[in-house]
Amino acid sequence: WKPRGTTLVTGGSGTLAPGLARHLAAQGAEHLVLLSRRGADAPGAAELAAELQAAGTEVRFAACDITDPDAVAALLADLKAEGRTVRTV
Repeated sequence: WKPRGTTLVTGGSGTLAPGLARHLAAQGAEHLVLLSRRGADAPGAAELAAELQAAGTEVRFAACDITDPDAVAALLADLKAEGRTVRTV
């Protein structure tokens, strides 16, 4: 299985998300969006982004509370406006 398009990873700055993001990148993920309440300000976010980008995966950290439907809708609208199609969550 090879992830296509944009993949959303919730809990982007938690314990499991970095390992999942690395696995998805190793499988050829084109674009990852890692969601967390802190987004790019989360500890280790910059280092993880650099690692994944070096593996050929575009990465975006987004500050988004997944329990807030309006915040999720706004994020999805932003991605759509950028021409991104979310195919995997």
